[in-house]
Amino acid sequence: MKRGYAALFCAALTVSAWDAAAAADRPANGSCWTVDEAKQEVNNTFLLLIAQHIVNDPNMFRGQGPKRFSCPTVPSLSAYPICANSQAVRAAYDSAAAAEHCVPNTAIDAGFSSLRGKAAYDMGDNYYYGRGVTRDYAAAYGWYLRAGDYPGAKSSLAYLYEEGLGVGRDYQKALAYYSEAAAAGDAGAQRQIGYMHSAGEGTPVNYAQAMAWARKAAANGNAMAMSDIGLYYYNGSGVPVNYAESVRWFSRAANANDPYGMRGMCNAYGAGQGVPKNMQTALYWCQKALARARQTGDDDIIDWASNAIDEISNGGGGRSYSTPAAPSNPYAITQDPRFNPAGH
Repeated sequence: MKRGYAALFCAALTVSAWDAAAAADRPANGSCWTVDEAKQEVNNTFLLLIAQHIVNDPNMFRGQGPKRFSCPTVPSLSAYPICANSQAVRAAYDSAAAAEHCVPNTAIDAGFSSLRGKAAYDMGDNYYYGRGVTRDYAAAYGWYLRAGDYPGAKSSLAYLYEEGLGVGRDYQKALAYYSEAAAAGDAGAQRQIGYMHSAGEGTPVNYAQAMAWARKAAANGNAMAMSDIGLYYYNGSGVPVNYAESVRWFSRAANANDPYGMRGMCNAYGAGQGVPKNMQTALYWCQKALARARQTGDDDIIDWASNAIDEISNGGGGRSYSTPAAPSNPYAITQDPRFNPAGH
């Protein structure tokens, strides 16, 4: 049943080849589709529908509308009966086609909206990262917009506005999209709202709000937010300086594989702040931070950790590698928001 995503970038894709591939699928029992099988067939065909857009019309969803488009059917859906609820499955495909300007829009079957959203979201990631296509932030923006309420889409749009990628930088729109995502439980968006309050992006600096949002994100498992809380306690940002509490949060973040938490642990042990001074333990955490940053491609942490390791190894205690005064915004959306990119 599954044909996967390989077809998304097959330049030789044609409608006839597509129809032949769809017709080649057979129900598991050889006589009729189950509803789940039919839904998978609809999803496969919809993904190939999107592939046709990409191959034939790379400017699609950049505000220009489709230049050309044909609307093939799914032969296998008509070739075999469906064991139950055939009208719902057929209506779902018609709705998918309607969403792509094939037929007049009809009521969308809720069971298929997430499939369309995921397909559009994945295509946004492809353009954001340059996977199989030339990196194009404007095209990524269009696909993320098309993904609607699919998880991660709002955060992705927010990040593009926050950084001015493919669209004009607009902190107010970034906050608006992050707020929608945060209300839906997106921990990465909750963290970013806290960061924007701490950095004064689109809103006055407000560490009370920054801490409140960081705590929400941390409660939902966001490791970067845990590091942020550690920094607020370390620097006394909106709260009294409390090294022991900062270490507690840095430790949580570090154990959740966040390189910024690891950096905090290195600094704490190197200075003896919140824990007994121990340069060997400091070195351990610096090395962990460096290894993790190499995995995530975080150049700032790579540079910092390399310098810290050299200084500690050479017997230095000057702490030229000390913790910065405020949280940073290192990750692109699809690292965790999307903010540890699961990327999306």
